[in-house]
Amino acid sequence: MESNIRFKLRAFSEVLSSLPGDIALAKIDIEGAEYEVLASTPPEQWKRIQAISLELHDHPEGKTLPADFMARMVDLGFKVEQETSFPISFTANS
Repeated sequence: MESNIRFKLRAFSEVLSSLPGDIALAKIDIEGAEYEVLASTPPEQWKRIQAISLELHDHPEGKTLPADFMARMVDLGFKVEQETSFPISFTANS
């Protein structure tokens, strides 16, 4: 049986822009695409998020190290709280 499912693909920053106010928690599990999301989402959008639960993978093309990703999140004002297993949590420094 064949079925056609239509959906609208939206950038993370577009989704954030569509939401009012601050965001209590963003859960991100996108199998390596988190590097692209980090690069394409403006800093002012990240500042609206109070906490992030993220499963961090190696960059699919090896261009960025996970440590560089975490350093960028710190630069954006998050505190990294790495769990003994995935996911990694980021909370906003208050």
